[in-house]
Amino acid sequence: MHQVKDLPVRPSERLGKPVSPDLEQLLMRCLAKNPASRPANARELDDALARCRSATDWTRELADEWWRKFAATQSGKTMVTTPPAAK
Repeated sequence: MHQVKDLPVRPSERLGKPVSPDLEQLLMRCLAKNPASRPANARELDDALARCRSATDWTRELADEWWRKFAATQSGKTMVTTPPAAK
């Protein structure tokens, strides 16, 4: 119920390090309780991400490398669980 009622913690606060203000504002829009406040579709989100000041700091190659490292740290961990069947 906490997620339904309360605003999410800002990414910079959660990470404990700075996140560019424009990116943080966009992330908060994505997490908005009101669907009308969120980007309407993937294209709108992609366009908004491209306009962020830090957009050129993150390349496809860096993203691929990050995902490889992240996947390696997650091996053996269950990411999605299925609830037990109702009796």
